[in-house]
Amino acid sequence: MKLKLKALNMKLANEHEHPQVDCRKQYLILYHGNFYAGRFSRQWYGLNFEGVYPAGLQFDEPGTNASNWKQIWEIVKS
Repeated sequence: MKLKLKALNMKLANEHEHPQVDCRKQYLILYHGNFYAGRFSRQWYGLNFEGVYPAGLQFDEPGTNASNWKQIWEIVKS
């Protein structure tokens, strides 16, 4: 099985949401210069990435709240 990375368009992000994120899929993120793999969950405030830190990591649109989110890739099995 091969894995491919499909880059999400970060310009589509809106505050704490991203229309291309599906909580059932796996993602690789670049956050504050580090790579993490995991899934997102929907919380009352928006998206939370469960693959980092004990409580997860709130998604903030780049430019919002001094966001350190650089890129999100969907991990696609082929």
